[in-house]
Amino acid sequence: MDGMSEQKVEVLSTVSVPEPLLERLRAISPQLQLHVRPATEPDQLPEDLLTKIEVLYTIGTLPMPDQVPNLRW
Repeated sequence: MDGMSEQKVEVLSTVSVPEPLLERLRAISPQLQLHVRPATEPDQLPEDLLTKIEVLYTIGTLPMPDQVPNLRW
């Protein structure tokens, strides 16, 4: 496999996700690294995780752009 197909995609959800749905999402691809950290304020999110995520699923908890340098979606 080439490096692109092995690369992990870090996904952070700031809203709760039921475990059955998480299992279905994880089954889509072993590349997905799903993190669920329910939060209502950006300062409730771990900085080390923010710097890695490419996908953010949130209702309104928005970190500053410089906190999420790899954010794509």
